[in-house]
Amino acid sequence: MSSEPNLDSDKVVPLSQANLSRKPSNYLEISEERLKEILSEAIDRGVSTKLSRLENSINRMVNQFEAVRNGEAEDAALRVTTNLEAVDIALSGIHLPKEQYYSYTCGHLAEILDIKIHEVVRMIKELGLRGDAKYHYCITTGKKSAVNKWSEATLQKLKEYLTLKQREQERQNS
Repeated sequence: MSSEPNLDSDKVVPLSQANLSRKPSNYLEISEERLKEILSEAIDRGVSTKLSRLENSINRMVNQFEAVRNGEAEDAALRVTTNLEAVDIALSGIHLPKEQYYSYTCGHLAEILDIKIHEVVRMIKELGLRGDAKYHYCITTGKKSAVNKWSEATLQKLKEYLTLKQREQERQNS
């Protein structure tokens, strides 16, 4: 006996089985392999587009972070555009270890700026950078010892300060 109901007979068919015996007029038979092929093509296009946008956004962020770290650029700027292809995918947050953000000691800053350490300390005091999270972080290394670390923003601020002082000195000399 067949498990499918026979509607041609005079028997009453339960409603739950009636749909099994009917085929819609616009019924299109498609193999499982072809269905998988069609779905994978559609999904692959959408996913590939999103992945390439994500990859471009990550590359832009890495380039920006490297530029900031090397002193070639300021903090990232907000970019407003109506071009969907040029829009970066927004990330809710990026975890950057404090050791990487505050990468300079006073000795490093003095070496880069080609000045003495006590001059770096004096400028930091004059500018009030100590204790400001944008510029300074104190890392405890033991019970009673700590290391003061400084950010890229500190280096930029000190460069600006030195340039300003040099200009003032040149004006006074002329």
